[in-house]
Amino acid sequence: MSDLEKPSTPTPTPTPTPAPAPAPAPAPAPTPTLVPAPTPTPTPTLVPAPTPTSVVGMITRDISMELWRIYRYGNGEVYAIRNPVTLFVKQDDRGDSHRIVDVDGISHYVRRGWVAIQWKVKDGADPVDF
Repeated sequence: MSDLEKPSTPTPTPTPTPAPAPAPAPAPAPTPTLVPAPTPTPTPTLVPAPTPTSVVGMITRDISMELWRIYRYGNGEVYAIRNPVTLFVKQDDRGDSHRIVDVDGISHYVRRGWVAIQWKVKDGADPVDF
């Protein structure tokens, strides 16, 4: 048989080599976490308590120029207040009664019946400026 008559053997077609897989995409960068800056601790400052401008039935006086105030009673009792800020005076048929708010915001009720009051003012303040 001639070469022409021989059945042709199919030439094997090479199997295509698969293309290499693409490299994996890099992982996204992590989102930064925002951390608030530390808040400095404030240094406490003494601030006078707010002075009410009026109280029904009472006279209000600013006495913040006083360093201290002492009430004396006939039986020898003494009531002292340091750094008074506001004096509230209630006047009625039984006499005057005092309520005082100090620089720390503490309210003091001064019992009626005192026979004398003493006070010391801050340097340069008028001793009877109320």
